[in-house]
Amino acid sequence: MQELLGKITASLVESDKAVPENLIDKINANIKPPAKVTADDVHIRAMYIVSDQVNSYGGRFPVDEHERLAEFLVDSPVLIGHRKDSLPIARNFHAETLHRDGANWIKVYFYWLKNAEHGENLRKNIDAGIYKECSISFVFNLPECSICGSDIRQCRHRPFEKYKTDSGETVQAHFNYRQIAKVLETSLVYRGSVSDTLITDQLFFGCENNAEEKVSSGRPQFKPFQRLWDINRLDKGSNYIVLPAYESLRLIVSRSNNKTLIAASDGQGVESKTLNKYIHTLKFPEGDYSVDCRLVGYCGKERRTVGAIRSYLNGEESSVRRLEIKIADLIAVDGEDAAVLSGIERRRKLEKLFADTPELLIPAKEAQGEKLAQIVGKCITRYGVEIFECNSSGRYLLTSKKYLPAIITGRSKAGDGYRYSMECHINNELKMPVETVYSTGKIDPGDTAELETYAVNCPNEKISLSQPRIVDVSGCHGQPDNISLLLDDNSSVDERPVYTLCEKSNGVKIMVIQNGSDLSAYRLFRFDVDLLEGGSWFFADRIENYKKADDKRAGGGAISEVICRDDSMRLHLDGFLTGHYMIRPVLKDGIRRYVFYKIKTNEIANPQNKESGR
Repeated sequence: MQELLGKITASLVESDKAVPENLIDKINANIKPPAKVTADDVHIRAMYIVSDQVNSYGGRFPVDEHERLAEFLVDSPVLIGHRKDSLPIARNFHAETLHRDGANWIKVYFYWLKNAEHGENLRKNIDAGIYKECSISFVFNLPECSICGSDIRQCRHRPFEKYKTDSGETVQAHFNYRQIAKVLETSLVYRGSVSDTLITDQLFFGCENNAEEKVSSGRPQFKPFQRLWDINRLDKGSNYIVLPAYESLRLIVSRSNNKTLIAASDGQGVESKTLNKYIHTLKFPEGDYSVDCRLVGYCGKERRTVGAIRSYLNGEESSVRRLEIKIADLIAVDGEDAAVLSGIERRRKLEKLFADTPELLIPAKEAQGEKLAQIVGKCITRYGVEIFECNSSGRYLLTSKKYLPAIITGRSKAGDGYRYSMECHINNELKMPVETVYSTGKIDPGDTAELETYAVNCPNEKISLSQPRIVDVSGCHGQPDNISLLLDDNSSVDERPVYTLCEKSNGVKIMVIQNGSDLSAYRLFRFDVDLLEGGSWFFADRIENYKKADDKRAGGGAISEVICRDDSMRLHLDGFLTGHYMIRPVLKDGIRRYVFYKIKTNEIANPQNKESGR
């Protein structure tokens, strides 16, 4: 079983006082610097980094793992934002276990030199609360299910979902970090996942911290989906509820004390005069409840993109002309958390609640497992379908194309566009994709993008996305879906046939076919995707010894079938282009060239009967 990379974040606060001499002794004994340090040389801080409570990823460090983790923390570096392309800014030198505020914690101490470059700025930024949060990056081998004790990647339980045990008790699933192999580093980052963690000036061993009491916002929490590309990943012995999926913004609408509140999928409030004005035209039933909604933007009868919806809400230029809200699921009612309910129970309560306004609900169909594919075929939109398990709280989003969400963590200028670094959720852990993704669109770090790729793999400690491209901002802002069910069983995706449509700086398009070690490239003349899909043919010249250099990636995907005959290729493409296509030689004005076109359905059986040019 492959090792897993974990990243758990914590908060930073407060300043230091006089440094105890025994801490200086710890630095010299554990780190063994070439020149021993003194209290005059260093700044020291300590962080309560992890506890035995379930964190926001659904993971937990059981107390019997704390001693081992504390040992691994010693001599690990402190970085900025998990960036391994720069030197550490500090180093962890001692860790201890203790009890604080009703939980078991690990407290780790780190130091840096006062006279180091930016050393004083680092101290000021921490003490002033600018750098408030930190993260531990570690490797572990077993995410142990809290219910059945199995590897949670292989059992049926999912973190944060609630299940009934054999004794009839309802429990919420999480996983335990087991077989911890090493700590890679700790970093200053942007968000915390472990409640009540902090960097502190309490440097004496065993000292208790009177931390502020945890304040709950009381806002309902959106339950992320499990993304699906293959319906066969679902149990055919179960029953399901199927809803059409729309390109939309996911919102939480709550009613309480005759007031309507709107929140994004992460529970944060939404400020938009346009949205507030629209919401208050709707007739929501009275009561105390929260519902999971889809905000759809239209131009006429055509649904528009999530990016267009957001522009419309912000008062910017947009193709959206009107909004429509549709309710997909129940989050809470009369103070009861609907997460404890099965899919069928939630749907029945939702239909009862909106009995007088059923037009607000997304229409749903029930399906037995063996007939699920048939029902999905009737409900699916160009985006996909939402699928709820009838007898548990499982929720899935089956997309029509191979889409997945990713959080943007960095952006750098590249030519006419940007290169983005990003992270994805796998079993509620953040993982860094192997490669950056280029796009001409501008998305802010911290936002969530919707990617199209043709395969996703998780070798070693990183995600590998094959031929990824950003298609839109995601509707699940702040709460990206879990992509664990998209993981490919193959250890490598690099050997599969792929195609890439590249664009040179002068606008010329290059079609690149990669089949194992064989690479073929064709320069397309006056190429237009819409005309191609409409039946137009395009002349092309073959390029010998093609190198991508700085060519932009305009699209790409998988080649599920390649049939070569002489100098012709018939291709079954998935992704940016979908269907059967032909590249074959022709003579034009006595010169050997090629044509590229899409094969019509009735021509697939015998494409060679077509005329030699157009």
